[in-house]
Amino acid sequence: MTADPAARSAEAARLLALDGYGILDTPRERDFDEITALASAVCGTPIAVVNLVGEGRQFFKAEVGLGVRETPLDSSFCARAILEKDLLLVPDATKDPRFDCNPLVTGEPHLRFYAGALLRTGEGHAIGTICVLDYQPRTLSDVQQQTLRVLARQVMTQLELRRSLRERREEAAFMHSVLASSADCIKVLDLQDRLTFMTEGGMRVMEVGDFNAIRGCPWPDFWQGQGHADAKAAIAAAKAGGIGRFQGEADTMAGNPRWWDVQVTPILDAQGVPERLLSVSRDISEQKAVEGQLSASEARWRGLFDGMQEGFFLGELVRDADGRATDYRFLEINPAFARQSGLPAESIGQTIRGVVPDIDQSLIDTYARVVETGAPILFEIDVPGLDRHFEVRANKEHGDRFSCLFLDITERKQAEERRDAMIELGDRLRDVTHRTEIGPIAAEILARTLRLSHAGYGVVDPVRETVTVDHDRAAEGFASLAGIHAFRAYGSFIDDLKAGRPVFVADTLDDPRTAVGGAAFAALGGRSMANLPLMENGRFVSLFFALRSRPHAWTPEEKAFLRSVADRTRAVIARLEAEEQQRVLNQELSHRMKNMLAMVLSIATQTLRSVRDQGPVEAFEQRIHALSAAHDVLLRQEWESAPLDAVACAVLGTFAPPARLTVAGPPVSLGPRATLSVSLLLHELGTNAAKYGALSNGEGRVDVTWRIEVAGGEENLVLDWEERGGPTVTEPARRGFGSRLIRLGLVGTGDVDLRYPPSGFRAEMRAPLAQIHQS
Repeated sequence: MTADPAARSAEAARLLALDGYGILDTPRERDFDEITALASAVCGTPIAVVNLVGEGRQFFKAEVGLGVRETPLDSSFCARAILEKDLLLVPDATKDPRFDCNPLVTGEPHLRFYAGALLRTGEGHAIGTICVLDYQPRTLSDVQQQTLRVLARQVMTQLELRRSLRERREEAAFMHSVLASSADCIKVLDLQDRLTFMTEGGMRVMEVGDFNAIRGCPWPDFWQGQGHADAKAAIAAAKAGGIGRFQGEADTMAGNPRWWDVQVTPILDAQGVPERLLSVSRDISEQKAVEGQLSASEARWRGLFDGMQEGFFLGELVRDADGRATDYRFLEINPAFARQSGLPAESIGQTIRGVVPDIDQSLIDTYARVVETGAPILFEIDVPGLDRHFEVRANKEHGDRFSCLFLDITERKQAEERRDAMIELGDRLRDVTHRTEIGPIAAEILARTLRLSHAGYGVVDPVRETVTVDHDRAAEGFASLAGIHAFRAYGSFIDDLKAGRPVFVADTLDDPRTAVGGAAFAALGGRSMANLPLMENGRFVSLFFALRSRPHAWTPEEKAFLRSVADRTRAVIARLEAEEQQRVLNQELSHRMKNMLAMVLSIATQTLRSVRDQGPVEAFEQRIHALSAAHDVLLRQEWESAPLDAVACAVLGTFAPPARLTVAGPPVSLGPRATLSVSLLLHELGTNAAKYGALSNGEGRVDVTWRIEVAGGEENLVLDWEERGGPTVTEPARRGFGSRLIRLGLVGTGDVDLRYPPSGFRAEMRAPLAQIHQS
């Protein structure tokens, strides 16, 4: 046979149709033998055959002149005939290129003539032929050809009749078996709705010992409750020629209540009119019990499903022609998901692109990865329109289906954002030095964290009842609110602000405090508002404000966050104000201290004018100047601490230019006492160097360096003084006040090493670093 797939499929269908008649390998039958004899007589041929073409062979149901029941297909004329659309006529096979090489033509029995009419089923399958053959070339008249076609139809009629009878017998045997063994209750009713017959199986199911006990009883009376009316309706439908069906409860004859599924159909007479009714009842009590349990379980789980706070949906991927997931369809949605996503419950059956056309393809790809790998995925997603955050767990179900569980983590995420915002606010405000920088920083953080349309800070004039906004943070698409605004133009809430009470309004059009100015708020892009007053000595002096472009109920967490930002901002403002006041006070103290030191110098000069040796007087004046320089350094550091390098440069700068000095070491902060001590110490060292040491000529220089050393687990400051390029040095024989002061060392510790090599004086002084910081 051909290797063509279509041809193989057609041949398989043909053989299946032939097999359906059950005719192959059956004995001879008179009906078919008579048809064969008639074909031979009408056509005047010695051979006639009812031929059925099977797989690899041809079977002769009836034959005249052959004497065999089967031959192979290799030399078959009929195998060619079934490929034709109509009767195949071969007048002389020796002259027909289709058959001139056939062994039945070239050899025994030397066939010359063939004519075959198709045996075709109602579906169009050619299963064989009725054919006539001769040993001599010849032809058939039109009448003979038509007769052959008619006989072919008669053969098919016989085959159809045989199959129908066989199927009827099989059905009857099956029905008898069903009726005898059926678990259904099969009954016959007359047109007065009375029982007239019941199968043995039915009597077993109904627990009927003697059918005569209920013969003739009205059948609907057996049914309880609504079942009685349903039985009457089913009978009426059957009497009208239709089929009635219902479910109801009825007792068996033993008194056991059972649930039944019932179908009532009409039994028609010869004219097609119902003459009796057939009732088939199936016991579905167990099914009903299971359905009840399933219904209760379904109700319980449905209640949990509908009542759960986590969102859930069941989806199925939608793929394009290349198999790529381009969309997904909602198969199930619970109410929590509908609330969380903002999608209506009617989204079931729709695709995500049908309800959210601009959905990000990456989300669809994520679900596709779950389906294709079978591995669950946990990820986070936010819904900007709802301002909600969700943790999503996606799992593969079966096929292209997947499920998603949504946990609302909005409060957690918002709490994290508010916490991070407060940390950021503290970091950014820590080094702020100007009040004008505070408002923009706080407004930017507020607007970003709470997703506001506006946020800002303003200075209040409580008398004129206005607020001046120098800078605010406006979201994209909204105009800045910078400028002067009159509170009364927006409502009456200033009365609360003057009393120090924050004002939170969910909807400016509905709140009685803002309803009058609701239109003005709307024009600014504010449908919800938060105002926090900042008070000084009981007076309303400044304001923090936050606006949203749509109604919004401010949560306790958001209110607390706004208050924290306002408090933190006010604290920074207060710090800057205090620092400004401290600077003014320090300047005043510095001015007065300088005046006092000048007065001391004036008194000392007048008092000691008559002293012949003015050296000590000049030394005293220089020490006063050193104290004044140290005092200036401390003032610049707000009298808290002074950098060691700044103190050294300030004191030694009076003795030599920077080119002749080296001042170097790690950053060290001196406490106020240490600052004065180090200043006097360096002054004495500088005085000696200017009089006797490296600074007494034009070439020498002084190196002042320090380092931190750790000894015994304690950090120590080590300060080195080294002179170079001066006159030859010798240790002084007399020790005055200056020498005694130097030997006291740093902050009076006395840990001093003085050396006098010829190249230049050197000193090493030590003190615990903790004393240096605290003194």
